[in-house]
Formats: sequence, C-alpha cells, structure tokens
Amino acid sequence: MRRMLPVAVCVALGLAVPAHASPLSLRLGADALLNGGPGVFSLGLGVESALGRRVSVGARFGGLITTSPTSGGVPLDVFLRIRVSRAYIEGVGGPWIFFTGSDTFRGHAAVGLGLLARDVEFGAEIGFVSPDRTQLGLRIGLRL
Repeated sequence: MRRMLPVAVCVALGLAVPAHASPLSLRLGADALLNGGPGVFSLGLGVESALGRRVSVGARFGGLITTSPTSGGVPLDVFLRIRVSRAYIEGVGGPWIFFTGSDTFRGHAAVGLGLLARDVEFGAEIGFVSPDRTQLGLRIGLRL
C-alpha cells in the first residue's frame, strides 16, 4: 500500500494540470492612444503556460510602430488569462520602450476580452499607456 502512494500522487497531479505544451502565439495589434496620442501598430510573439484548466500566464514581446510622429518601440507585457468556454478575459501589463521622444519608458496596463477559435484568437483591449494616454485596441492572434 505504501508503494502505491507515490504513484497515486503522480497520477493525480498529471490529471489536474493539462498535458499540452506551452503554446507560442503570434499577435497583431492596432491601438488608438486617445487624448491626442498616436496610433500604434504592433507585432508580438507570446509564450503561454497553463496554471490549470482555465487559467494561464504568459509573456509577450515584439515591435511596434507609432503614427504621427513616426517612431518605433518594443512592447514587453506579461498577462494572466482566464478562459470560459471559447471566451477569455485577461489582465496585461508591462513597460513599452519607445526609441524617440522624451518618455522612452512608458507603463502599459490593460484588460482584454476576446474569443478563441482553434488556433486563432480575436480580441479587444482597453487600458492606458503612461503618462496620460487611454488605449483602445484590437488584436488578432495565431497559435504556432
């Protein structure tokens, strides 16, 4: 009986956490920074790891281009995602680094909502980019 306890614990842990690998995703984004800010187009690579059946954490990094004035940058975000059937809600935050301007490092925090359809995801995001820009954005992602 004592020999079966470690086996039973391993089987229980194996059933509790999904067995699929951490998925990679490629994500396109388009944002409007309100309050007189520019438009932002981004392309990012994301890594996601499951914490349970419906909860996952991850990170995204990539590149961005702003309009008027034209500038480049690097968005670095971490997220916590909760899935309910084919829908999700996520909290996103991290620094965005811009190559020009007086505010090189800007904080980013947002809440996203979206739908998952096999390897494609569609979503929207509302949040802020410091110091005083409200952000509204659309996202489309592809799991690799």
